[in-house]
Amino acid sequence: MILDNLSRAFKTQNWLAVALEFVIVIAGVVIGFQISAANDRAREQDELRELLVRTHIDLAAIVEGGPRAEVSMLTALQTSEFALDALIAGELDSEESARFRNGIGLAMLTLDLNDAASLELLGNPDVVDLISSTELRDSALQLIAQVRNAENGVASFNTETREARELLYQRARIRVRWDEDSGEAIGAIIEADFDTLAGDEAVISALAHVIYVKSRTIAEVNQGFYAIRDFYEAMDDYLYDEGPADAQPSEASE
Repeated sequence: MILDNLSRAFKTQNWLAVALEFVIVIAGVVIGFQISAANDRAREQDELRELLVRTHIDLAAIVEGGPRAEVSMLTALQTSEFALDALIAGELDSEESARFRNGIGLAMLTLDLNDAASLELLGNPDVVDLISSTELRDSALQLIAQVRNAENGVASFNTETREARELLYQRARIRVRWDEDSGEAIGAIIEADFDTLAGDEAVISALAHVIYVKSRTIAEVNQGFYAIRDFYEAMDDYLYDEGPADAQPSEASE
């Protein structure tokens, strides 16, 4: 219809009508783009909210268990430090033998982190740019940086201490205990006696190295946990609490 009107206007040289028809065409195109862009923004906000809700659920268990994990890591480190002090001193109270063996065993373990699958998606810069809340966006950027630093720290620990942990395993002569019914491993026994280990400089050096690297790594892991906790709390405000307009999802996402 518009083309017919334009054709007639050209034939009659009605330039005002031509101009009006062009304005109508251009306005229609612009409005169409605006509607399409608005729909895209609404879809992006809906997808963002779904991602944030999923991330909030993923992080809940980590936030809840974080303090326990922190205490557990520090306790394990302190137990290994006790074993090292005993080896250096060359003395061990018989009542502390179980704690000593536990400290040696804990030093041989690798470290790992809890995974939150949606964190990888959240690390996408395009996703971060969609977050309207400045506080939440800053928390997200801090979270990604600290979690990646913690992941790198854990990977570095496992790599840097591999030889030392293997030496401890060999010199301590670890024997795995198996459950007779299930056939599963239920523990381990250190067969080497204390005096033999205390007189072995390589064992003392290996244990000291593991403790040093683990101490550094625990600090990096804790920073990652604190960033997760801060982001989790910021998401509470963004998703569920009443607050300033810029801290709420757009109306399109409702």
